[in-house]
Amino acid sequence: MEGDFAMHKPRILIVDDEPSFVRLLKLVLENTGRYLVRKENDADKAVDAAREFKPDLILMDFVMPKVDGVSVAQALRAEEEFSRVPILFLSATVVDNNGFTAQIAGFPAFSKPIGVSQLMHVIDENLVGSA
Repeated sequence: MEGDFAMHKPRILIVDDEPSFVRLLKLVLENTGRYLVRKENDADKAVDAAREFKPDLILMDFVMPKVDGVSVAQALRAEEEFSRVPILFLSATVVDNNGFTAQIAGFPAFSKPIGVSQLMHVIDENLVGSA
């Protein structure tokens, strides 16, 4: 049993409406051999994806059609299971049309593009903080 626990790879859920970006990010993170990654391109399905996948960390776009990232993050926070899971915004724009930023909503936001080493540092730093 102990060996199985030592082999636990952190689970990262990526929620972003840009399929090509998500495919690339998933590939990059999986190729490190350090993470299990699931992607969801439809923000409406993000909460269900999180329930199924049980992520240790969520990377989310801020501006998406139909439902914005902050609304999804707030819906996740409302569920006990995700109340402590780090949610990080990774977006080409960290400010929406109304001037509302993910940082104001209480969630860290990082701008695309972000270097792989910087992203892994941010991920690892937030995973340690949530343990």
